Amino acid sequence: MCDRDEIHSQIVQTLRNTDFPKNSHEELIESLPRGINTVYTADRIVMTAGAADKFIKETDFPFNNAEEVADTIVERCVFFDSK
Repeated sequence: MCDRDEIHSQIVQTLRNTDFPKNSHEELIESLPRGINTVYTADRIVMTAGAADKFIKETDFPFNNAEEVADTIVERCVFFDSK
């Protein structure tokens, strides 16, 4: 699994059992186990939820499921390899 897939999977896992839709940054962050301090790690990447939240725009809301959140973050992370 590449870094992108691993981070995506971890985001989905942390949001899997939360209620959707998420209508704001605040709702999204509050639903994470450690809030903005929730950490996602992959082989070469360590990213907090606070850092990941910077990739989400107000116009992205509402999110209807965990996969939408993960897709948005991973697509916008410029530090991922294009593999």
